[in-house]
Amino acid sequence: QPISMSLSTSLITKSPPLPSSITLVKQPIIRQSSIPIQSMMVTQIHSILDNIDSVLDKIQAQANSVIRRSAFNENY
Repeated sequence: QPISMSLSTSLITKSPPLPSSITLVKQPIIRQSSIPIQSMMVTQIHSILDNIDSVLDKIQAQANSVIRRSAFNENY
């Protein structure tokens, strides 16, 4: 009987600190890592939107030049 008692107490004393320490270690890492990932995604999205804006500007300029050329050709 004393052996089983010592085993159960050792299990009780050993098991609780491990999960609590793991959760304490994991949570700050997740919180710290998620913020830079979100900010990186936001900056990437902003750069992609800027690229799309520049591409649309180029397309609009080309379309305007084509329209001007066709009008110029029709007039002359």
